[in-house]
Amino acid sequence: MGLAEESGEAEVYQAIHHQLVASARAVKACHSLLPEAKIGNMLLGGLVYPLTCQPQDMLQAMEENRRWMFFGDVQARGQYPGYMQRFFRDHNITIEMTESDAEDLKHTVDFISFSYYMTGCVSHDESINKNAQGNILEYDPQSASESSEWGWQIDPVGLRFC
Repeated sequence: MGLAEESGEAEVYQAIHHQLVASARAVKACHSLLPEAKIGNMLLGGLVYPLTCQPQDMLQAMEENRRWMFFGDVQARGQYPGYMQRFFRDHNITIEMTESDAEDLKHTVDFISFSYYMTGCVSHDESINKNAQGNILEYDPQSASESSEWGWQIDPVGLRFC
């Protein structure tokens, strides 16, 4: 994204906002030039399971999955979902959005595509999450799943969830 490594969460989400607006503007441009054309997006497909059946781990997994899925929600629905607005509020993140940005986001994709890579597990206990490993996504591996040569969990059932 062109951000300094020490960028905070607010800067990362602001950069993501700019990417979402740019994507919507590309959709608008494509549809104005080629009205019959179909244009989509491409998301990273990954799924997070709760590490345990504790309710706190279930909530942590749900929130983590939402943070990955929100890109597609914005691009397909044309606005930020309530769960992300709540996340921003709870984390003191203010997205600088102009009226033009909000209007541009309404130019939604015609289809969603994704590349499915792996699944992993997450805990509400940050000390456990800090020990997680991975080269793109850092999650605790599922003990029940086989791993690829890259250490990614091979989980065909996870694809159905995505």
